[in-house]
Amino acid sequence: MLTADPAEAGRRAVGEARALLGGLSPSFAVMFASAHFLGSAEALAAAVAEQTGPLPLIGCVAQAVVGGAREIESGPAVSLWLAAGVGPVETFAMEFVRTPSGGAYGGYRFEPGGAGIHLMICDPFTFPPGDLLAHLNKHVPGTVVTGGMASGGLAMRQSRLFLDGRVLSQGAVGARLAGASADLLVSQGCRPVGDPYTVTRAEANVIYELGGRTPVARLQELAAALSVKDR
Repeated sequence: MLTADPAEAGRRAVGEARALLGGLSPSFAVMFASAHFLGSAEALAAAVAEQTGPLPLIGCVAQAVVGGAREIESGPAVSLWLAAGVGPVETFAMEFVRTPSGGAYGGYRFEPGGAGIHLMICDPFTFPPGDLLAHLNKHVPGTVVTGGMASGGLAMRQSRLFLDGRVLSQGAVGARLAGASADLLVSQGCRPVGDPYTVTRAEANVIYELGGRTPVARLQELAAALSVKDR
């Protein structure tokens, strides 16, 4: 939705998503909104809820938004996915509290032998998912959790997480789809390696030198300096 007005964006997103259901009644929703809605996330959530009625919903404000065949990174956008026939849906919020011995997770309990899948979206500043996943692997094996990190906020308390009709700025939101199954894929992740270099020669979008040497030479230096694991 290419409009920054939360009421109009919510109305249009619900309308387009409903049209794809072919008359079926939605039972679950996932919503992503661009950073243009950081200051109006509550109004957007309210606009969507007004159109859909009470509906389990999770989502977040993100740096880039994908919907249908489009990806939008620089303009206002709202992507809403509505699902029907997925069985019972239980939404939840979680938090992480630091303690003298490390930390504790609260707000939701993963039950041993629980069927279905858990979808989660976490605030990168206040909710470390790695320790939670390690705990589940050890103590609640077989639990299926998938999701990602909210990318819309660039500092503490700037993230916006959608949970039903509410908007949170910390922790994690999730949904358990008890009767659903999924084929899970992992998208690529990135972290910096090597040293930063100044581009010393370029033509248009083609880089010929990094720090006075060719890019190939710099990549060869980088590869030689990496650990075996990173290679």
